[in-house]
Amino acid sequence: MTKPQFIYIHESHLDLFWIGDFRYCLERGRHVIKQYVDRCLEYPDESFLLETAVFLEYFLKKHPDYEETVRKLWQEGRLDIGAAYVDIIEHLVLGESQIRNIARGRRVCRDGLGIDTRLAAHADLPGLCPQVPQMYRQAGIDCYATSRKIFPNGQVWVHVAPDGTTLRVFNHPLHYDFRELRRNAAELNEGRGWGSYLDPDEALKGFPLGKVVLSAGAGDQADLDCFLRRHHRPARDFIEEYRETFPEIEFRFGTVSEMAAAYEEHEDLLPHLSGEIPSVWGMTSVPSSFWQRARRLEGRLLTAELLASLQRWYGLETIDASRGEWFGTLFEKLYYLGKDPIPRGDELDELWKMHIFICDHNFSGNFAAQTAFDKRTIQERALSYADEMVAHGMAGLAGCDADGGTVLFLNPLNWTRTEPVEIALPGDWTDGGLELADDGGDAIPLQALEALNAEDGTTKVAAVPAVPPVAPRAGRAACARGRGEHRAPGGRRRRGHRQADGCPDHAARRPHGRRLGLRQGRPALRRLRTGA
Repeated sequence: MTKPQFIYIHESHLDLFWIGDFRYCLERGRHVIKQYVDRCLEYPDESFLLETAVFLEYFLKKHPDYEETVRKLWQEGRLDIGAAYVDIIEHLVLGESQIRNIARGRRVCRDGLGIDTRLAAHADLPGLCPQVPQMYRQAGIDCYATSRKIFPNGQVWVHVAPDGTTLRVFNHPLHYDFRELRRNAAELNEGRGWGSYLDPDEALKGFPLGKVVLSAGAGDQADLDCFLRRHHRPARDFIEEYRETFPEIEFRFGTVSEMAAAYEEHEDLLPHLSGEIPSVWGMTSVPSSFWQRARRLEGRLLTAELLASLQRWYGLETIDASRGEWFGTLFEKLYYLGKDPIPRGDELDELWKMHIFICDHNFSGNFAAQTAFDKRTIQERALSYADEMVAHGMAGLAGCDADGGTVLFLNPLNWTRTEPVEIALPGDWTDGGLELADDGGDAIPLQALEALNAEDGTTKVAAVPAVPPVAPRAGRAACARGRGEHRAPGGRRRRGHRQADGCPDHAARRPHGRRLGLRQGRPALRRLRTGA
C-alpha cells in the first residue's frame, strides 16, 4: 500500500499593503524571494511558492541575473508561481478587473520568463465567490490554492461555478503558516483559536489520494530568520523528526502544482461544491466611496479602450499630443523621490495596472493611514487620466462642422443598453420640440427633463436608445418645426456626456451626412456633462 504523503513548501504570504506601505512591501518581498530562491539552490530538494506576479515582476527588475535561475526552478517543478498579478478582492471588484488581474499576471510570467503558469495562489483572500472557476479556467488556470476558509484541517475539492465550469481548489490545513504535527491535536488546540498543532489523521480526511501540501512558512512576508525565531529550527529538521515519529507517512518538500496534477485524473473522488465558500477573515472598514470610484474607474477605462479602437480605425490620435507628464503607480510628488512617468503609447495598459494594483485585499495592517492615502491618490490620478482620454476620444469622434446634427451614442459594455441617457442641448434647439430618429428612420424616445438653464442656455433632455454591445449608434436630431435647421451658436456643435455608476453611456453630437473622423482637426466644442 502506498504511503500518504505530506508535502511541505516554503512560502511567505507576500502581502502588498500589510507590514508597511507598498514600496516597503515590494522591497521586503524582493528580499524574501531572493533568500528562498538561494535556499533552493543550496538544497536541491526544497521548494518555494511565489504567490503573485507583482512580486515576481519587481524581483526580476531588481535582480535580472536571477531570470534563468527562476525559470529553471519552475521547469524543475521546485518553484510555484501564482498567475494573478495581485491578491485582488474577488467579492468587491467587478469582473472585468478580475480578468485583467489574471491576464496581467500571466503576461508577466510569459514575457518575463517565457513560462505558462497554471496555478492561482491566494492564501488570504476573504471567502471564495461562486464565479471564481469561470474566470480562472478561461484564463488557463487549473488549480486555485487558498487557506483558512471553513476547512480547519484542509480540503481539496472541485468548485462548480454557476455556468457549470469546474476548478480544483486546494485549502491549506489550518493556515498558510507552518503548524507542528501532533496526535489528538483537537484536544491540544482547545481554546487556541487557529490552533498550534495539526493532527495528521484529521488532515488526511480532506485529501482522498493521501497527498497533502503543508506550509513551511512563518507568516506575512516572513523570511528564514522569521521561521527560526518562531520555531527555533528549520523546516528540514521538523521533516526529519516526523519521518521517525510518523513512519506510516512519507514527508518531503514539493509544490502545490505537483499535488494538483495528481488529483487531475481523479476528480470523481473529490467533493463537488458550489456557491459561496465563507472565510473567517476580517478587514478594517473601507469607505464605500473607494469601491464606487473603483467601479467608475473600470467603466472609464472600458470606455477609453473602445474610443481608442474607434479612433485608430478612423486614423485619429488616441491621446492628446499636448498631454503633460502622467505619473504612474510609484510616483508620489509630495513624499517620495521615485518617479515612473507613464510612457506615451502605454497609457491604457498603465492605467489598468494602477487600478488593479490598488484593488489588493489589504487596507489595514501597519501604516494603514498611509495605505489609504496611497490607494486613493493612485485611484484619483487614474480617474483623472482616464477622463482626459475619454474627453479627447469623444472630441475626435464627434466629426466636423456641417448643417444639421447627429447624436452618437456609445456603449462600451458587452450587452445592449436601453437605459436613459441624459444630454444637455442648446435651449433654442428645443423651442419647437425636438425629434430623434435612428438611421432607419425609427423614432428614439426623447423627453425634456428640465426647463432652460439661464446660466448656460442649455436644456437637459433624456433619450432612450437601444445601443448594441461594444458599439456606437447614431440618431439624427431635428427640431419638430423642420429638420436640419438648428446648429449651435457660432457654428459650433455641442455634445452631451453621461457617466453613471461606473457603467458609462456617452452621447456626442456630430453633423449628419459626414462619415466619422473624415477630418482630424479639433473643432471648438463646448463640453457639457450631466449626471454623476
